[in-house]
Amino acid sequence: FLVQPDDKIVYSQRMDFYGTDAIRRLNADGTPDVGFQEYSGQFISVQLLQGDGKIIAGVRLNPDGTVDESFRPEELGGSVAQQNDGKLITAGRYDSLPYGVRRLFLDGSLDPSFAPGMGLTVISGVKIERARLLPNGKIVIAGSFNYIDDLPRKGIAVLNHDGTPDEGFDAGELLVMPYRDPDLHGHFAQSDGKIFVNFEGRLVRLNPDGTEDGTFQYTPATAGGSVVTGEQGDKLLINGPDGLVRVDRNGTRDFSFQPAVNGRVLFVEPDGKIMVTGDNRSAPGCILTVPSTPFSPAWAASPPSISSIP
Repeated sequence: FLVQPDDKIVYSQRMDFYGTDAIRRLNADGTPDVGFQEYSGQFISVQLLQGDGKIIAGVRLNPDGTVDESFRPEELGGSVAQQNDGKLITAGRYDSLPYGVRRLFLDGSLDPSFAPGMGLTVISGVKIERARLLPNGKIVIAGSFNYIDDLPRKGIAVLNHDGTPDEGFDAGELLVMPYRDPDLHGHFAQSDGKIFVNFEGRLVRLNPDGTEDGTFQYTPATAGGSVVTGEQGDKLLINGPDGLVRVDRNGTRDFSFQPAVNGRVLFVEPDGKIMVTGDNRSAPGCILTVPSTPFSPAWAASPPSISSIP
């Protein structure tokens, strides 16, 4: 899912058992946008809305849904972000240098000046699973690695705009497990630059210098991993074993928040409404509000038989 500045919603939906996905767009009220040409492909998903309104979803689509043939990336990772200069940051399990995270020009070609993979070594093999832009334009990466260039960075690191490691961010041994790679999932950047990671089932918040922020303490009532999936004003939204919950900045649960659907947060709209996924026994997509307001996506009456919207 992604939401456009005009409140239209672009989403991907699994269509069959063979992995055929469709990229579609809804109007702000949930009705189909007939002006958007549906695009279909194998195992694709909506990844990024560029600043010019084009949509990256494995390929790049023009604002009307037609394919932008000028975009021909050699390899596109699972996550994509756009820097202020328009260049694209993409993360994936690349088998050649630069490993893990790359920067592309707008035509999809590789930017050779961005090479953070040089000197990246681990015993079991390099894996950079995720990359996310921070509010200051730097890039946080997470995965399985011990070094970036000549600096020891284990499991998580921050890169400068040019791909060099940020020497001011160092989590040290905080996220290291003996005899195996760190298990990092769902890292999320707050608007103030602090970073959440789910580490071995524990939700940890890191300061901008990489040290643990001890002012945040959240323990779910049910054992299991939790991930921060959004900010709503001065509150944080968390998905985990307790379902969808809202907490204060220090991790204290806000019990006044009782969502009608315990779906995963896709995004928080500027007015505070929350777009979530549900399951096939209820509406696959809905907006949560306090109080609730109507939202009727076209597929709600007849959800797909194989899976809900990715």
